[in-house]
Amino acid sequence: MKNLLFKLFITALTMFTLNSCSNSSSTNENAEKLENSGDVVVENGAGEKDTISFTCLNCTDVLTSKKEFDMLVKEATERTRNSLNYPLSFKPNSMTLTLVKENSLISARTKEKIKNVVYVIVEYKYIAKNGYGNEIEGDGIQSFYIQDSKIVDLEDEIQLESLAYKDGYINRTLELYSHDGTENLSLFPGKKGSIIVTSSLGCVDDGTWLILTLENNEEIKLISWNDFNCDGDSYFEPLSTDQKEKIKTHRLKKIQLVDDESMICIVPFNQSDYLQQLLSL
Repeated sequence: MKNLLFKLFITALTMFTLNSCSNSSSTNENAEKLENSGDVVVENGAGEKDTISFTCLNCTDVLTSKKEFDMLVKEATERTRNSLNYPLSFKPNSMTLTLVKENSLISARTKEKIKNVVYVIVEYKYIAKNGYGNEIEGDGIQSFYIQDSKIVDLEDEIQLESLAYKDGYINRTLELYSHDGTENLSLFPGKKGSIIVTSSLGCVDDGTWLILTLENNEEIKLISWNDFNCDGDSYFEPLSTDQKEKIKTHRLKKIQLVDDESMICIVPFNQSDYLQQLLSL
């Protein structure tokens, strides 16, 4: 009798353990389940947890785990919050994610295909204070890449479209930003080989310096000839034959614009051959 009771006890204990494991496994499976819409918990500007709705295009087709999805949500939230004038006032409302598999990206350095890349675009709706301190509804767009389940910075590494003239205009300009992102400039060709620079310096006069530093640290200095204007437009004469030969041999490293104020922009590698391509047209 005692043996029978002992066997029944062991059987019941085993069944309980199996059921518990099964329920735990089912719970974990549900916790890790990916969805293309639903609710997600994010952190607002005050460091508190808020639950907001989300919609995701291609989440279940592209992502491999709920952990990967949570990583994207956290990255998008931090980027959106940090882009605001008053990050502490950030109150998230909803977000829409779009995931695109990138199969045609080429490395500007190696000229080889960049594999296993997903481009993430996030539209974030929120409430926050604007530059005047007034609380208003906002709508921000963030984008970034993930590769092999990690967030990666590929913006400066991807091979860009080759320079070409289309309908008399160059297909892209050289767009640069200062290290802290507060200043920017655009460089593009003018008539007969001249160079035009539009910058965030605002009012500029004739005599503005444009200093092109090459990868061998050699500098090429140009001086603007345009009249005073507050559009940030500076015009420079065409490069000399000697300057052209130097540029053909060495990529750009950084560009400095000097007027009453000055700014320095590091040239990303995938744009560092801009003038070389321009000279070859």
